[in-house]
Amino acid sequence: MAIDVSHWDGILTVDDWKKISEAGHSIAYIKATEGLWEDGQFETNVKNAHAAGLNVGAYVYLSGATPPVKTIEFFHKVVVRGFGNITMKLPPVLDIEEQSLTPTQVILSMNTADELFKRHSMLYGSRDFIQSHVSVHELKEHDMWIAEYTSNDKPILPNGCNGYAMWQYTNDGVIPGVSGKFDLNKVSPSFASLYAVHEKE
Repeated sequence: MAIDVSHWDGILTVDDWKKISEAGHSIAYIKATEGLWEDGQFETNVKNAHAAGLNVGAYVYLSGATPPVKTIEFFHKVVVRGFGNITMKLPPVLDIEEQSLTPTQVILSMNTADELFKRHSMLYGSRDFIQSHVSVHELKEHDMWIAEYTSNDKPILPNGCNGYAMWQYTNDGVIPGVSGKFDLNKVSPSFASLYAVHEKE
């Protein structure tokens, strides 16, 4: 399983992250930037989560008001500085949910991220938003992280897609011993085989 956090969750200590790991979450995605704004908790949460043994990744919230290339260049800069000598094994994530975003901006952001990080990025968003902003062909080249809060055993996928890498199934999750409510995610077997430190699903 996986957890994702941002400045809204504050600073999580190494002990907090160990409890998150003990609860079965071996992957942690941490918000790095939003447009040209940097999440002030990013670097500390990256280092604490890594120290607790989790596999750590970073995501950017795309804003339609900020040029895509500048957004991704800033994201890359913050990630490189924030991770320092820690290797980010997970793919970088582009959070696409702002209504002002256009398909052209999303594609340019994807292409820029792929070039700077030298790997395919992953897209986070709802089924409808992803479906309206990216073609099926482009989705085949990039992992998909679906946000859908449901009691069903799987999310509804964009038309033409056969699977997901991660599924954010709640934004109201509880971790024993850690205060607050969290975004929690299920991880596909194929994604887990590549990136999960341990899975207790």
